[in-house]
Amino acid sequence: MRRYGLISVLVMLLFIYSSCGTNTSSAPPAVDESDSAISAATSDADFPVTIENCGFSQVFEAPPERAIALYLNTSEILAAIGATDKVVGMVGDSSLALPIYAEALDNVPAISVDEFPLPSREVFLAEQPDFILTGAGGDFTEDAIGTREALQEQGIATHQMTATCDGATASLDTLHQDILNLGRIFGVFDQAELFVNEQNQRIEVVREELSSAAPLSIVNVDSASDKVFVGHSELLNTLLVFAGGENVFSDLTEQGSFSEVAWEEIVERNPDMILINDYGSTSVEDKIAAIEGHPALGSIAAVQNSRFAFMPLASLTTGARSAEAVEELAAQFHPELFQ
Repeated sequence: MRRYGLISVLVMLLFIYSSCGTNTSSAPPAVDESDSAISAATSDADFPVTIENCGFSQVFEAPPERAIALYLNTSEILAAIGATDKVVGMVGDSSLALPIYAEALDNVPAISVDEFPLPSREVFLAEQPDFILTGAGGDFTEDAIGTREALQEQGIATHQMTATCDGATASLDTLHQDILNLGRIFGVFDQAELFVNEQNQRIEVVREELSSAAPLSIVNVDSASDKVFVGHSELLNTLLVFAGGENVFSDLTEQGSFSEVAWEEIVERNPDMILINDYGSTSVEDKIAAIEGHPALGSIAAVQNSRFAFMPLASLTTGARSAEAVEELAAQFHPELFQ
């Protein structure tokens, strides 16, 4: 993906300015942020801390010492806030991590590089974890790793990304709150807060660059066959807006993150561009070829003008890539502004 130097410089200036001018009277003391993606600092004075998560309350007397991260998105969050020295295992392929997180995650043993299906409960318990973090719903059930209550009785604390809680929505606000809470849990709140602030500042730079651009109508295609799965989570919709787009299926957000729709519905909504989720065994090129070859889609603007964008699915979910997603989507949606 194209990176643009001007934005990087502006972000750095904004970040330095905000770090110098932040009022820390009600926040933990400032921590040197020079290498926050791979370094950690823990203060006993920050504990105990109580965290409410998905209706489940836990008191942490000290940071975890043997954490497990399920999935690449949550593993990257722990790398971003400097907590991987407390992680004894991850589920996911660290070779797919963003370069800024790769070094930290390379040092974390892989329990499994395949995220689906998860290994058995016994495999996880054999690691003797004291904390398990998941980025998906259904993992903390009797049929999977075990209920949160049962794990707590075994001395294993848990955290589930809020977007996957029953009745919750995937939003940028809930994602950032999760990151801050993980900072509290691991005793690295300063790094977590700095990371969230930097993400917001980078996004704001892109929004300013796009201030005069007309938004494009976008359909997010996750997978397709006779029907098509389209994305419409609140988080996705927000990232698209920040990148200069509008999700044509944003009206389905209350139904969750994805819905199955007929191809004819896409024709009816006639998007300017098709954003393809890049993951799994089907390549982006094969997905584009299938769309271009579909007899019902030849009339829509995106196909007629060959306007396709793509993004790793991990960049569009609750994780540590929101700023990267906005920057890279903006460059694909409005390339004339990011030469």
